[in-house]
Amino acid sequence: MRVAAVAALVAVTLGVAVNEVAGASNYLATCYYGTWAVYRPGDGKFDVEDFDPMLCTHGIYGFAGLDEATHKIKSLDPWNDLYDNYGKGAYMRFTDLKKRNPELKTLLGIGGWNEGSTKYSEMAASASSRQTFIASVVDFLKTYNFDGLDLDWEYPAERGGKTIDKASDIGSCSIYATAGQGTENEGSERLLATEKERILHRPPSCGKNITHKATAQGICGTLLEDYVQLIKEIKEAFKPEGFLLTAAVGPGKTTIDDSYKLTEMAKYLDIFNVMAYDYHGSWETFTGHVSPPYMSPLDITNEMETFNVNFTVNYYLDGGVPKEKMAMGIPLYGHGFTLNDPAVHGLYAPANQPQPACPYTRQAGICGFNEICTMLNEGGWTTVRDPDQQAVYSYKDRIWVGYDDLESVKIKTDYIKSLGLAGSMVWSVETDDFRGLCGFGTKNPLMTAIWTNLNGDIPTPVPHTTTPRPTGPVNILSSSTTLRLTGR
Repeated sequence: MRVAAVAALVAVTLGVAVNEVAGASNYLATCYYGTWAVYRPGDGKFDVEDFDPMLCTHGIYGFAGLDEATHKIKSLDPWNDLYDNYGKGAYMRFTDLKKRNPELKTLLGIGGWNEGSTKYSEMAASASSRQTFIASVVDFLKTYNFDGLDLDWEYPAERGGKTIDKASDIGSCSIYATAGQGTENEGSERLLATEKERILHRPPSCGKNITHKATAQGICGTLLEDYVQLIKEIKEAFKPEGFLLTAAVGPGKTTIDDSYKLTEMAKYLDIFNVMAYDYHGSWETFTGHVSPPYMSPLDITNEMETFNVNFTVNYYLDGGVPKEKMAMGIPLYGHGFTLNDPAVHGLYAPANQPQPACPYTRQAGICGFNEICTMLNEGGWTTVRDPDQQAVYSYKDRIWVGYDDLESVKIKTDYIKSLGLAGSMVWSVETDDFRGLCGFGTKNPLMTAIWTNLNGDIPTPVPHTTTPRPTGPVNILSSSTTLRLTGR
């Protein structure tokens, strides 16, 4: 067995029976892969072959999208996703990772921040369009050898429209049109825009003060009944195929209250991937940790006592999500700030500007752990672990960044075990120190620590073999599929 170099830093006490969704492992270790990282420069470039399948029970490929004209699933980056027209075939290369780890389940994520909510609302609103969508998904998953679908709809009953001239009907929903576009920046812009809306603007419930149902739906998304009906029908279609159905769900109380009927969703979803991060960021005018495990007294003072992992997890549990269906999110990145005064550098220190962009993620206010550990190795940083939040942050001159480190991972995986949750989820693999450049003695130090604390030793991979790449333009979609995806 291959043992992680950081195993001494984490506990390996296991206390639950094997979960049928987790397979041979005691706990889930779900790993999102943001495929736009293939376009990052230098050592930040991450391709399918950089994904370590031995550190994950489930790998989720992010993202596919929805064709708003046909209501069918589609590739968002055909040149990278498909082999068609001399493309890179990342779908098939990703699902081929199961050859190295036969226990791995590969899922296709659909949605993400830039996809918005409106077209998903429209698709879910009628039985015929739902069935068109579901049939296309089943065929798509079969074609590319995925084991299931992760529904990353952000969010039902929110973010429903780009029509600014109607935004006055619902007050603060006007901010919904500000999210950035573009495949490569999907992850970072999603992180900033999601919580900027939720924290600063706190939009009211969908359709408030709107009397016309279609108008309310068009602006704020679909009725929650449509979302539940959609996942119910997807699950029914998946059962004969043995496909898994999971969903990425938001961390904020407002989003949970407005977007989800948890007890109904729990009937059909195999796993809730709880995005327990992005509680604070540079959309605010003060410092705050990206994913604090617990509340600080300062949170009460600033009316942010719900902005922590412990609150989110328990709110889902109290709302009816079974603990054995919850994968708790752990971020492999941090949020950074530029301090107004370098002498004032604690939590909630004034900070009107984001940290300057890091070289790989290239988005002000966000750095991957691979970028953060490189910065820290340069020296001159002061690192603090807040005793109340049990969260770590570092500062140097005017730069302040909150992130998760090895000790944070131990705290969070111990928490997962203490509650008997299904396991962990990470966003996302391409921002761990996947090249092993920061001196931890192993590649992917955070993911390795997560695995060893939850599941013990890392399995030995099956010897690697490479599937021959097609030599000409092809269309590998099955003949029953009408959707034609072409290269660029």
